Amino acid sequence: MPNPLWSSVLARARYVLTQHQSRALILFYHGVMEAVSDPWRLHLPPARFAEQLEIIKRHATVLRLDELVRGLQNGQKRTRLPRRSIVVTFDDGYANNLTHAKPLLDKYGVPATIFIASGYLGGQREFWSDELERLLLSPSRLPEHLQLRINGHSPAWNLQEAADYQPDDHARHRAWNAWQAETPTARHTVYRELYQEMQTLPWPEQQRVLAELQAQVELTAAPRPLHRFLTPAELHTLAQDELIEIGSHTVTHPLLPGLPTAEQEHEIRASKRALEEITERPVNSFAYPYGRYTVETARLVRAAGLRSACAAEGTVTQAKTDLFQLPRCPVQDWGGAQFERLLTWWFRQ
Repeated sequence: MPNPLWSSVLARARYVLTQHQSRALILFYHGVMEAVSDPWRLHLPPARFAEQLEIIKRHATVLRLDELVRGLQNGQKRTRLPRRSIVVTFDDGYANNLTHAKPLLDKYGVPATIFIASGYLGGQREFWSDELERLLLSPSRLPEHLQLRINGHSPAWNLQEAADYQPDDHARHRAWNAWQAETPTARHTVYRELYQEMQTLPWPEQQRVLAELQAQVELTAAPRPLHRFLTPAELHTLAQDELIEIGSHTVTHPLLPGLPTAEQEHEIRASKRALEEITERPVNSFAYPYGRYTVETARLVRAAGLRSACAAEGTVTQAKTDLFQLPRCPVQDWGGAQFERLLTWWFRQ
């Protein structure tokens, strides 16, 4: 008769081994470009991205997201993921994913999933936060007293000497990080406060606030070439590459938990449908805008026929991870040695 204690020990050992082997790190990027200003540290220069890809290839097994999902689905059957598995993802749908990132992904043979906010495809405006940065933190002259109508109230700011923002000022503060506590000028204060307010607004209201700000700034509305979004034709081209998987990122990139259920459902289903029509490929994966979601949001994603959804929680994926709460780790402009140390640290979590 088998020893119950020994059977328990063996079962626990098998569980621990499976958990150890079924671990993966999902990285997420946004743009690959030489950004003049990048308050939220979302973009990497091409040379830095290449350096990180070389390290990923040297130290990990790179999987497509759909491969990871299949491996996790088979976890109950003791299917193990390759040791130190990594998945590379991008958010939003910048055109530089095609022009700058894809050639490097091809060079290193690294697959990637690109989550697309379908409503921005082919648009003549930048992503709302990029446009906010361009209007407020580019060299220009603004009124000393700035006031906007937002969500039923009218916040106002006194820019004083920061109203006249010269190229030298811009160069001096271009490395500013919006995560820092301090703000070097009144413009940076306005940017951070407006960002926090606008993040919760629906897309039409975001565009109205930007148009009101645009009317007070001596800058054109045309998107900067490296900040523009993919066109539908470019997305179709990108989707034909065997290294690329296209995922959904809603239509207008809203903060989903702040929307009524019906609006969340529309954002999720309409994006999937539009992307499948453009790419002529099934869209099975989803990423929550800003990484934010609720249990109800996850349920809606599952009900829409998607097979997985990614958040932004900065931890590794394990065998027990819910497929609709896959954590991802944001990547910044880290040099090779720092990036290598961070990969080691992440895999130890």
